[in-house]
Amino acid sequence: MHEVLMQEEELKINPVFEIESRDGVWKAVERGLGISVVADFEFVPHPNLHALKI
Repeated sequence: MHEVLMQEEELKINPVFEIESRDGVWKAVERGLGISVVADFEFVPHPNLHALKI
């Protein structure tokens, strides 16, 4: 898992929509539509996704 501190990357969160399906969230993030916040035990390693420590 690749961890990056949000402060170091100067990331700002501005939510604009919600997706209730876990699979839908993963697909949206994978396609570059934004980020997601999930519990660490919910994160499934994927070559196109990585975790940011917040």
